[in-house]
Amino acid sequence: MSNEEKQYCFGCGAELQCDHEDESGYVPKEVLDRKTATLCKRCFRLQHYNEEEKKIDVEGDYVKILYRAKRTRSLIVYVIDFFSYSFAFIDAINKAIKGLDIILVANKRDILPKSLKDERLEKILYKTAKDKGLKVVDIILTSSSKNYHIEELLEEIEERRKGRNVYFVGAVSVGKSSLINVLLKNFANETKKFITTSPYPGTTIDVIEVPLDNKSFIFDTPGLPLENSIISKVERSVVLKLTPQKEMKARTYQLNSEQALLFGGIARFEFLDGKRTNFTVFASNDVQIQRSKLEKSESSFFALIQNKGTKPISKNLLTKDKFETKEFELGKGGYEIGIAGLGWIHFKTDSIKINIVVPNGTDIAIKKVN
Repeated sequence: MSNEEKQYCFGCGAELQCDHEDESGYVPKEVLDRKTATLCKRCFRLQHYNEEEKKIDVEGDYVKILYRAKRTRSLIVYVIDFFSYSFAFIDAINKAIKGLDIILVANKRDILPKSLKDERLEKILYKTAKDKGLKVVDIILTSSSKNYHIEELLEEIEERRKGRNVYFVGAVSVGKSSLINVLLKNFANETKKFITTSPYPGTTIDVIEVPLDNKSFIFDTPGLPLENSIISKVERSVVLKLTPQKEMKARTYQLNSEQALLFGGIARFEFLDGKRTNFTVFASNDVQIQRSKLEKSESSFFALIQNKGTKPISKNLLTKDKFETKEFELGKGGYEIGIAGLGWIHFKTDSIKINIVVPNGTDIAIKKVN
């Protein structure tokens, strides 16, 4: 087969083949013959079922990759998503790439309401990155599903790298794999080198190597787990329900004190004390939200789980001991409460006392907003 006729997986870069199922690049023969395959069997299952093959040694092998990027002063493309931007910056990555030039790519622009202007979102992201001590040279808002700003990202990478290698980094479920797939489909390889996947030198971690010229590459590193996010605590089918697949609808609830909101079988928001308040929720449209009286919120929550009367429900979160309660007292102002892996809640108040009940070890971020 000539180079022009060869087909490559857009996920891992392996040459597609139908002869050896236990080797990289395998697809069924009928799929290969139709020349319609874009992913090998392994990458297809990884993308559609989120199946991971092995754990990543973050403090060991992964950090080695980033320190080599630092020694060579490589350009970093840091991919986050808007759904959980407050939690998508990973400390191990931040520490290892501090001082390097970073293009911050905020993916999944399409899940946010169109009424939110890009300029406002960029300011929020720039401040968040600056607070993390990162040197952001540009911010690009993208959507791999809508092909939004993909060409601009390719052009920005070429302009900023100045002959250097480029490293793609980020957490799991930020859409990095989908973004790489779209980039590869728009990628014009003008070298004699092929896209490959192999263990990074000195580590056991497989990375995709995309040739930019005869001396430099894009290195696509695996997504790192967000240990303090709900998505790390539930099965993959529930992750797909929690992660927005299309524009989130703002849902507003006017609550009196001693009322609560139940988020599927995943979390509870309990309004303990304060004046009647409007709470606007941004979460996946697949997450059902129900009101409850505070005194019955816990019993109603677990009754819905037991009777499968709400969605989503995780088999990992069926009993009280799987949850913890966090209590907050907030003064006058506007607030955004982010719950890692679930979404965020906006409201204005004179003063308020609330409980947030979440799976054990879930991060919550509270900040004042205008």
